[in-house]
Amino acid sequence: MKRALQFIPYAAFRVVSGAICLFPIEGVFRIGAIAGGIFGICSPRYRRLVAKNLGIAFGDKPPVTPGEVLSRLGANLFAGVKVSRMTASEVAERVEMVGREHIGEGGGGAIITACHLSCWELLALLPSMTPPGAPQATLFQPLGNYYMNRYIRSLRESQGMEAIDRSGGFRRPVEVLRGGGFLGILIDQHAGDKGVWCPFFGRLASTSHLTGIIAQRAGVPVVPVAVATVGVARWRMEFGKPMATPAASEMAAFAADLNMRAQEAITAAPADWFWVHRRWKTPQPNFLLRHYKRGVTLPTDSQMSVTDLQPFRTLVRSPNWLGDACMAIPAVRAIKRGRPDNHLTVLVPGKFAALWEAVVEVDQVIAIPAKASVFAVAKLLKNAGPFDAGVILPNSTRSALEMKLGAVPERFGFAGSLRSKLLTKIAKDRKQPGPVEHHAYHYLRLARELGADVKDPDLLAPLVETPQCASGVHIGICPGAEYGAAKRYPAERFGEAAAKIAEAHPKATFAIFGIAGDAPAAEAVFASLPDERCKNLAGKTTLPELIAELRKCTLLLTNDTGTMHLAAAFGVRTAAIFGSTEPAWTRALGAGHTIIRHHVECSPCFLRECPGFGLRCMNELPATQVADAVLATLADRAR
Repeated sequence: MKRALQFIPYAAFRVVSGAICLFPIEGVFRIGAIAGGIFGICSPRYRRLVAKNLGIAFGDKPPVTPGEVLSRLGANLFAGVKVSRMTASEVAERVEMVGREHIGEGGGGAIITACHLSCWELLALLPSMTPPGAPQATLFQPLGNYYMNRYIRSLRESQGMEAIDRSGGFRRPVEVLRGGGFLGILIDQHAGDKGVWCPFFGRLASTSHLTGIIAQRAGVPVVPVAVATVGVARWRMEFGKPMATPAASEMAAFAADLNMRAQEAITAAPADWFWVHRRWKTPQPNFLLRHYKRGVTLPTDSQMSVTDLQPFRTLVRSPNWLGDACMAIPAVRAIKRGRPDNHLTVLVPGKFAALWEAVVEVDQVIAIPAKASVFAVAKLLKNAGPFDAGVILPNSTRSALEMKLGAVPERFGFAGSLRSKLLTKIAKDRKQPGPVEHHAYHYLRLARELGADVKDPDLLAPLVETPQCASGVHIGICPGAEYGAAKRYPAERFGEAAAKIAEAHPKATFAIFGIAGDAPAAEAVFASLPDERCKNLAGKTTLPELIAELRKCTLLLTNDTGTMHLAAAFGVRTAAIFGSTEPAWTRALGAGHTIIRHHVECSPCFLRECPGFGLRCMNELPATQVADAVLATLADRAR
């Protein structure tokens, strides 16, 4: 049944192509140009694709328009149908040959490489250009339609060329070349996950290294050929100087050099290339390139460096809580390092923008204004874009919708009830239960599935090597917790512990941190300390100011809060009190931190409020135990 359905488009093609061939070649060329123009008007999707590709190759001022490209494409496709029905001598009258002497220059066979440029059906003339009796072949990508595939193969063979299936291995192509024959290969298509990532018009593109492998195994040179349209049904075919057989260690570099030859040919005839092809596809399944076997290779005969590459623009949606955002820093670092052309932008609620501005791996920060709607955020993304891929760290449906409406084409994140429909790639859940996973490793698992290397311990390092501590001991205290009362150690106990620490360190100074809602708790702690040795900054600092104050601290005594994670991110040791939450999930990242905990049977409960059990996990924790833990941490630091 499937094959029967395939016969319908095949029959339609044969009827249309037969009708086309009733006209002279000039008429066919003009009819094709008109058809291509009409197709462009009726197919805005393809016009946009052509415009996008031209923009990648030539920037804001491409030398041709999408309409010109589609018109020329139609002309050459129609002409190609007519050419296949003409004799070699009839076609040769319309083609100017330049550099033909390069074919067979070394006295043996060669690989002829070409692009989908102009009327590439003219390459079927190859048998008439090579020494008499030399075998001719072309690598052939089988078509999905059985009848079209059979027809094209028979057409090639009637023109004196053997069509070799690309998936059939190297044996037959090498036999043809070693027998003094010539092999045609089209080299300008996306090569998928098996290709070499090298620049094409300055942007990394997956490129096949098949040409170099076959040339090396057969011991033959490679002759690049380019076809250009020079008039109505008139073309020029130019053969370049032979490229020497590459060594086995030069396969990737040879592919990069072939890309440069193709780029030169396309630049010389920009209206002629097949711009409707998605040459710069985002790689799948991993858009990061650290795990690709062949990696990234630059051409050998240019001065290009990785800094000259067009950027691959990655957008990361930050978590909405300060602590979660801090725990996501290692994953964002890994994503940034995942490919050398990566330009990384973080989308974040405006009040946390300063955190990401301090992360050197982040190239740009987009701050979401307070109370901005989904549509307002989408507009921000469209104005800042275009982006190539997006990583969504929050689990909300809204965060995925922001990227969808913001025209981010590839959207990656963990699954959710509604958001899964908005994602183009979903991260896998942990298959089997295992040890508790710290939230930072939850995000790193997401980065790993994108192709990032997450094993580097440097990913967990603080944003600065050491805090800018004042002389002596300066202790920060954060007695609040925005999440809820179940995470708050009683303020009077904080005060008792602070007083004992002040007594043990007579010259120590203190700073109290928190939001405006923490003012009562902050005042209680402040009242327990000498005024001249303490400043109460609760509700009085912006995020940049809080970061600056934290970096002055020797240590931060805190609940399980975003401020705890912020201090750790900037290299400040913490002594953190845990009650309703689990340190294995949300402890401060890095070494030297202290966990203070009175474990009871109902903790961790992860509730915002204690459901009537007297908040035993906090209330039964003595202030002396907290003070002793802080003093021990200070002593350890001094050692």
